[in-house]
Amino acid sequence: FEINAVLLWSILQEIAEYLHNKVEGLSENILKEIIKKCLIDYQDQSLNNSKINIDNLVSQLVDIFKYQAGLLNEFGHNSFRFIHRTFQEYLAAKSIIYSYGRERSEDVIYENIRNKIGIPNWRVPLSMTFGILSQSAEHNELFNNIIIRLLKDEETSSNTQSSTLLVPFVIIDSLNDMYFLSIEIEYRLIRKLADMLLFDYKNMSGFSRLKEHQELIQSYFMKLKNKYDNKIAEWFIEKINHEENIAACANIIYQLKWYNPIFHEIFLKNLHNDSMIWNWPIDSILQFYSNEIKDEKVLIQLKFKDIINKNSKLMNYIEKNEAWLSLITALYGGYKIYSTPTTISEYYEIAQFLNLSDNQRTPFTFYYQEVWGRDDPAYRMAVHLDTVVPKHHWNEKPMFNKNEIYKESSLTTKILELLNEEKSTTDLKEELRKQVATKNLSASEKIDASIALIVLGDFDFINAVIAEGEKTFIKYFRNRIQQLIDVLKDPVARCSSHIAKYLLKIYNDMKVNQLKYNISFLNYCTIYLFLIASSGGLPIDTKILAEEMNHIEDQYSLYAEYFASQITGAFDSFEDKITDLLQKCILSSKVDQIMKSFLKINDAVQIYRPVRAYPWVTDVFTFKSNNENDIPITFFDCLENISTNIPYLIDSIFEIFFKEGYFNKTPELISLVVLLYFGIMSKDLDRFKIYEKILPELAEKSDPKSFLFEKTQSISNSYYKSRALYQLAEFYDERSYELLNESFTLTKKCSTGNFEVSNFGKDFLYCSL
Repeated sequence: FEINAVLLWSILQEIAEYLHNKVEGLSENILKEIIKKCLIDYQDQSLNNSKINIDNLVSQLVDIFKYQAGLLNEFGHNSFRFIHRTFQEYLAAKSIIYSYGRERSEDVIYENIRNKIGIPNWRVPLSMTFGILSQSAEHNELFNNIIIRLLKDEETSSNTQSSTLLVPFVIIDSLNDMYFLSIEIEYRLIRKLADMLLFDYKNMSGFSRLKEHQELIQSYFMKLKNKYDNKIAEWFIEKINHEENIAACANIIYQLKWYNPIFHEIFLKNLHNDSMIWNWPIDSILQFYSNEIKDEKVLIQLKFKDIINKNSKLMNYIEKNEAWLSLITALYGGYKIYSTPTTISEYYEIAQFLNLSDNQRTPFTFYYQEVWGRDDPAYRMAVHLDTVVPKHHWNEKPMFNKNEIYKESSLTTKILELLNEEKSTTDLKEELRKQVATKNLSASEKIDASIALIVLGDFDFINAVIAEGEKTFIKYFRNRIQQLIDVLKDPVARCSSHIAKYLLKIYNDMKVNQLKYNISFLNYCTIYLFLIASSGGLPIDTKILAEEMNHIEDQYSLYAEYFASQITGAFDSFEDKITDLLQKCILSSKVDQIMKSFLKINDAVQIYRPVRAYPWVTDVFTFKSNNENDIPITFFDCLENISTNIPYLIDSIFEIFFKEGYFNKTPELISLVVLLYFGIMSKDLDRFKIYEKILPELAEKSDPKSFLFEKTQSISNSYYKSRALYQLAEFYDERSYELLNESFTLTKKCSTGNFEVSNFGKDFLYCSL
């Protein structure tokens, strides 16, 4: 029995495998156990039956590895590792394939690889394993068989929704270590790997719904692109010619910032196959190609943009003609995109978090630590707002710019012909009707024509086309319209700071030319407010509009929009805005104006968009009393919804009611207002000051809940009593069930008496339990 190279390599392989499977180092006792086991196993497999002193041999080998050969070094007390990590990784790779100098069977090698492929620490040894297996002709068949088995098993397991791919990642990381018998075999594997990555990427029921996993797959496509640029380009061209793949592939290509003229040509013809799931990647990549790629081939594809850039006369005619400008915008683009809605939402989400106290931040801290890092995430967020978020673009007035054109259309030839002749869009409308009616258009041509007709206001004709029920066309057309709406949200959102003056100009024109308009000014305003709110723009200050209104109800509605824009916290200095609201508007107003404006606040377009710092319950108790001194229950809802956040606003409104004698006119209001204040937990509220003014005896009571219960029971007005019982039940736990039952009973009586209760109000009351 002799110590030979095979035995030494086998022992080192076992040591390497042990170290690769363990986090801790290798103690001398464990080292001796590994050597001893290897010696016994090797002796059992050897034909030499001579007996040896294994213990002595173990000691000799430990001495050789530690001191004579210098392969192992002590890192810390009694903890040995290989001096060179790469040597350990190579030996670990060899241990997967060989055992005591003999090659393992295909099944054993396959199982070794499969069991280790999900362990990050084994990634490098596995790359070396694939390299060793693929290097020689004698192993190449074995290598191919194992790769095929691994990929087949991965495909089978990936059919489950929760699974994700591992094998393609490991193989792609190992490509630089692999050798192939032929280019065909290599390219076949590359296509297979790309197919599997795309399958995983498209599986939105799996991990691909997470942005981080999408980015991981994109990074592996980049690795394939860097090594096999032309072949991966060919693979993508094949895939994007299929409807089910094009949106996902477009998103990958866009994230890789990869330009290819064939990609460009295909994407221009497939805007109708874009996808909201991927945030309209075809549209995004067309913008990228047009604005960022400096290649003459881009303008060859963008015929309309190329000609417009060379002909200033055409551009002047377009800009002077509103119908043509709208049409060009819809078909070709023309407005700079800054991602305004996204940045506004991001800014105010972060700003609201930063404005919280340390205690208030606590529930959200863990989430933001994961996003911004555990080391002072608040500081990182503040720096991001100050340096990265492009606030200066939010109020930049959108202007049509021919350099921002990025799409092409099948209608280009006809449109350019009409523009050169300076004809109106009416001629185009007639031509497009004929084309659509012939039914000889391709899908993209028919969609372009239909979009043009929509922009030109020919709704009846398009409705008739839709009524024909062609499912494919309807799907494509709906998709393209939604894409167009989402893309235009950016310039629309940037109109927020300019729209009030525009609307005031319209209002003044309406007063002079009433017959010119077939819509009321309030409805006109609502449409514009809704467009900007839905686009994610900043709230519009409608105070200047409200002050100009002659119609009192319109004035209340526009003041409600103004209150909503201030109270929902969409501005930087929220406290300053509320103070300004109190001093300039509420304190100088009459009770009727305040009350009726607040009553309309739940209908305000801007109460939900774009950022709401505080929750608003949309319930409405639409009790309506015949007594003109009564205050609608809806008004108390509004006050209650804002009271916990801005009690000083409630204080100011209370003072106005007190000065105008509302509590003297209707004493039963006192209990409702006291209950409203009783439930507010805020250091900014001096409730005892309120009690002294309208219910001084409350401050002296040792059991205020019982006292308030007695006061509530004495209310004769069912309209107020039902509300008071409901409010008292919120913090009177011992009698909550009793109070709510009585409140419901009174609510039913009110609904059959002189008062009205909406079904919505009833539903909210029951749901609030």
